[in-house]
Amino acid sequence: TATSANTTGNWTALNHPLTNGVPPAFVFITDNWNPGGVGGTYNNHNTGVWYAGAGTNKWAIFNQDLAAMPANASFNVLVIAKRTHIPIAIRQ
Repeated sequence: TATSANTTGNWTALNHPLTNGVPPAFVFITDNWNPGGVGGTYNNHNTGVWYAGAGTNKWAIFNQDLAAMPANASFNVLVIAKRTHIPIAIRQ
């Protein structure tokens, strides 16, 4: 959820151990217009994600048209950590 503490202009930073300092993560988002079933803020803009790296070491959600990120805009976030080794089960 975008707040005054985590939002700058058209983007809001994610703050989670699965994403902080992890540039190779795969981060997927969708708008959540009804978080917790109590209503929410409609963010009528195309959004994207990017690794804000320098200075923050966090991923961010941004409005692609550079419109200001509205306070209380909420998102569903899926994080898939990049693996260098994928275990394979072998049955003999």
